[in-house]
Amino acid sequence: MPDAQAGIVERTLRAHQDPITIETLTQALAALAATCRASGRDLPRVQAVTLSPEVLDLSTDDPGDPVHPFMPAGPGIWRLNRDTAIDSTADAEQLNPYPALVTIGTAGDSVVLLNLEAAGTLTVAGDQASASDVLRALAVELATSALATATTLVLSPEFADLAAVSDSGRVQGCDLDDATGPRVDKTTSAVSEILKDAGVTDVNVARSRGLAPDTWTPHIFITPVRTEAQPWSGVAIITATPGGQGWDLRVYADGTGILDPLGLVIRTQRITAEDFDSVVGLLTLATDPEPARTDVVVSDVFPQPQSVATPSAPRTPIYALNAHRAAVSAALSPPPAAEREANAVGSAVTEGPRVCVLGRVEVQNTQPGHAHQRKSRAAELVAYLTLHPGASAPEIDEAMWPGRRVTVETRNTFVSRTRSWLGTAPNGTHYLPLVAEAGDYRVGAGVSCDWHDFLRLANEGLAAGHGGAEDLERALQLVRGRPFLGIDPTTYIWAEADAQEMTSSIVDIAHELCVIRLDRHDTRAALRAAARGLLADPASELLYGHAIRAAALEGQTDMIDRLVGRLRAQTEAIDPDAGLSDEIIELLSTLSGA
Repeated sequence: MPDAQAGIVERTLRAHQDPITIETLTQALAALAATCRASGRDLPRVQAVTLSPEVLDLSTDDPGDPVHPFMPAGPGIWRLNRDTAIDSTADAEQLNPYPALVTIGTAGDSVVLLNLEAAGTLTVAGDQASASDVLRALAVELATSALATATTLVLSPEFADLAAVSDSGRVQGCDLDDATGPRVDKTTSAVSEILKDAGVTDVNVARSRGLAPDTWTPHIFITPVRTEAQPWSGVAIITATPGGQGWDLRVYADGTGILDPLGLVIRTQRITAEDFDSVVGLLTLATDPEPARTDVVVSDVFPQPQSVATPSAPRTPIYALNAHRAAVSAALSPPPAAEREANAVGSAVTEGPRVCVLGRVEVQNTQPGHAHQRKSRAAELVAYLTLHPGASAPEIDEAMWPGRRVTVETRNTFVSRTRSWLGTAPNGTHYLPLVAEAGDYRVGAGVSCDWHDFLRLANEGLAAGHGGAEDLERALQLVRGRPFLGIDPTTYIWAEADAQEMTSSIVDIAHELCVIRLDRHDTRAALRAAARGLLADPASELLYGHAIRAAALEGQTDMIDRLVGRLRAQTEAIDPDAGLSDEIIELLSTLSGA
């Protein structure tokens, strides 16, 4: 529970919430968007919204007549009265027409919300103390407001504490160079190029006409350093440093402010430094800690029997190396050229994100955060795109929501959150790039994958014959367990074929290495290779056969008995009526001299 001061802040926040007003605003804007879509009209360029107990007004520069359910109320003002009926029926293709609305203060009995997309760049200047309070309020609202869920928020270092306890799929902290340099430029350039390819002038037109959906989620940067963004460009800047173009909110010591060029006189929304700390404290208390991960620990050389059925490669007789090498090499298709270049470092840790699927699924080196459940879904999307580069929007829908109808808005929000969580490269580019209207989704070259590294090392090792043992061993060292270990059975349905291919390939490479090591009478290395392969397929008789041979060469009859016992247990866990294969029985008979 919060302490005394934080408790006061929480009660104040709750007392000032008005969910009916927010719900009315959301429904009204959704109805407006539906009417525009049905009539083929572009969305009006809303600049600000004022909410009073009786009316909802939109300030817009649209010269046409208002769109239902709004009525005219003066030049550039579209009005919705409190008693106007709104069709709140859920629309399967509903989108959020103005995702960057944020409160800046009050005018009389009305709350004033600014559309940051229309402003492009908002400069908060004037009295330094009051301006700082306004910036804090903007940061907190954008990080927590239900109206801003379809945005990506990037906060400068002074708001690092807020970023640390906010939704990491949408809110990020960064250093000043990142916020004011490459990242803004790269995002703006990517959106501009996509809009140009789609044949539209800006994001408002794209959103109105259902084009270039990956540009509909605006990126909002709050930074004290002067930088600029154009209106409806997909990027919005909030800064405290005057100069250049954009809109200005001049704040005075008494808390009043003037918003130009709209000429609105308001009493600004502000949060003091003390209250900001209390809000961060409340968010910290409300954030569930991420469950601790437990790495796979191999307590013995070989895996313990499974109590339930586990995926297994088909039983394969034990056969000679030369007869098998060509088939294995042909079956191991190398990753595409882009992935080979990205993963040239092998298994070395890189600065960019790393997708690990040869065991428990992990995406390493991402943006830190606390939203564990959402990160699990984001990790699934990243894994899918890493293994299936160039996926289309319908393919993503089928992979992530199999059998369900998915709206563009749902997919956009999900992909945008994943993009934010995955982060950006040092040069400002997203590790999950924006895609054009007819483009394909794929992770960037800075994202590495243990499976791609496995393929590269395995192919190099097979090509070198007996001299490639070290590469084969390095490939097997990437295996931490069964591919896609520990996933929710309702997820990763798309990965069934991938997991089977990975399991079979791991067993094949472990077999190759076992044969090489046994040929050199290196029994310990053969046992290690077999054990690593059995992490992926605990019931592989092929690898158990190699392990039994190695144990026999060492004269360890007790180990042979343990291996045979574990193989029986693994086999019976899959099929209670199954016994040892003829090949294993023949091997045991040969070793016993019978």
